[in-house]
Amino acid sequence: MNSAVPGGGEARFHRAERALTREAFEVTNAFAARQDLRRKQRLYTPLPSNIKAADMQVAVHFYSYFKDLTGCAQTTETLAPGSRIADLIHQLAGRFPQLGPMQKSTLIAVGVDYQTPDYVLREGDEVSLFPPVQGG
Repeated sequence: MNSAVPGGGEARFHRAERALTREAFEVTNAFAARQDLRRKQRLYTPLPSNIKAADMQVAVHFYSYFKDLTGCAQTTETLAPGSRIADLIHQLAGRFPQLGPMQKSTLIAVGVDYQTPDYVLREGDEVSLFPPVQGG
């Protein structure tokens, strides 16, 4: 049985997939350098007075048109220990309502690995949000 999609849809899908993979690879290299710097900074940076010692902070990076929707390329969110990605996404949707409708289709990476919404976050994690891939 031929699985090709009429009109070259399969080729468009593979081009989009390659583009996403290329962007993820570039992001991976940047993450490694940023994580190393953040680890060093955490050793010497005191907590702001409004953050309890039990709270944790995670960096959130927005890619593609998510930057336009949020008005920033990155932010830092404060969460309770044991929070999951789903908790972070819910918190972000409250802060950036434009992200709300895309919660189920957003690609989420922690560090360099894609994760599911039930992944438990840790202090200092770097979370990346990628919008859904669309064909051209």
